[in-house]
Amino acid sequence: DGGFFVAMTFADGADVPYGNTANILFDMKVFNEMGLFFEPSMRFTGGTDTLLGMQIKKNGGRMVWASEARVRELVPASRTTAKWLISRKFREGNTFVLSEKLSGSSLQRQAYLFASGLARVVGGALLSVVSLVRGRAKRVQAISRMARGLGMLNAFAGRRYDEYKKIHGS
Repeated sequence: DGGFFVAMTFADGADVPYGNTANILFDMKVFNEMGLFFEPSMRFTGGTDTLLGMQIKKNGGRMVWASEARVRELVPASRTTAKWLISRKFREGNTFVLSEKLSGSSLQRQAYLFASGLARVVGGALLSVVSLVRGRAKRVQAISRMARGLGMLNAFAGRRYDEYKKIHGS
């Protein structure tokens, strides 16, 4: 009901804002020419694909959407709970800010992200109250918004959320 597993899509050939290694094809010469690698310090936080995408763009590269590419992703039952969905948004906020900082984002961009994190916390809290009468899916969406903002602020405090220390599924 909440659309939590609906994948983003773009027009065929459209620029993609950042990577998602669930289904991505890299030309290795891009890695070699730009000196890119998956950031080892983020092995448990996730977000290395986002960081790579940011670095590619900052180095003048681009990523494009291929509408005909297909991927099948199995979601373990342990990743379909409200608790996991909310913690995932916390992790996404945390790793997005970590990626921005590691990719050399400006102080102006970081100030914007800090304000965005605060706005998500406040907005999510307000929506949580409204969602009490709108059903569980809306409540999880509202709390997820707040969690993403808290994850962003957590990154600014210098903390990482190591979601991938736990293995889900088999």
